[in-house]
Amino acid sequence: MPSALSAKARAKINFALHVLGRRRDGFHDLDSIVAFAEFGDTVAVEPCRDLSIEVSGPASAGVPADERNVAAKAARMLSANLGAKIKIEKWIPAASGLGGGSSDAAAALRLLSKQWGVSIGPISNFARVGADVPVCLAGGCSRIRGAGETVELLEPGWPELPLVLANAGKEVSTTRVFQGVKRFGGALVGEIPGTCSVGELAAWLENQRNDLESPALSIAPEIRDVLSQLSSCRGCLLARMSGSGGTCFGIFESSEAAVRAKRKVHRANSSWWCIATKTSAIGRKIGAPEFNTPEPRLF
Repeated sequence: MPSALSAKARAKINFALHVLGRRRDGFHDLDSIVAFAEFGDTVAVEPCRDLSIEVSGPASAGVPADERNVAAKAARMLSANLGAKIKIEKWIPAASGLGGGSSDAAAALRLLSKQWGVSIGPISNFARVGADVPVCLAGGCSRIRGAGETVELLEPGWPELPLVLANAGKEVSTTRVFQGVKRFGGALVGEIPGTCSVGELAAWLENQRNDLESPALSIAPEIRDVLSQLSSCRGCLLARMSGSGGTCFGIFESSEAAVRAKRKVHRANSSWWCIATKTSAIGRKIGAPEFNTPEPRLF
């Protein structure tokens, strides 16, 4: 058994997020399409008598390094007694709609499962510590339903999508955004495409929506500026907010177009967080570990 293990905790992107209604337990029923970017945090685990969390990196400010961290909660669900040092290098901005905390927890669970020799079991169980943890455990392009506990892993033969992710630096509370949803809509429209081009997939996604975008805009009007900037870039096929915000994504016709757009957005808004990346083809099978993966190539 290796003394230390590491994995990439990839940023989660909600390409579509339909809110179908509010449940009796206070959560919401969703119908969402999720994929993961090459960009993300790095999580490592080392043998240790007790469970501890160490957080570093450029996006570490305000991230709890104790039992409040979602990775710690997930680890305690996996085993109440075993110990480890979980080291998280944060690159995904906090409260950004990119599922950073949940992705960190999923990566930690994969690593701890191997280090401790403990089975993860049904991924739906971990919705109790974070609604996005099950889909982050699945790791690939997925359709999420329910309150996040139902994950259908897709094998559609989708192309890698060149992306620009941008955030004006405004943290957005997921709780407040969901509280702002006043009307509920229907499920995803039409059949999810199989093998297709970037343009065909973007066209299908354009007919979907993010029902959290409107309430997020009322909290952080800056999101509208981000969407406008991305939409105005040459080669942008679709711009939309991810998750509960405030990060927005742009799908571009090529990697070169994404690079040019990232540079343009950064020149015009140097204080914004902005990167060019693409969707990851890694993690197609539920629970498949990604040990010691290389740093993502950021265009």
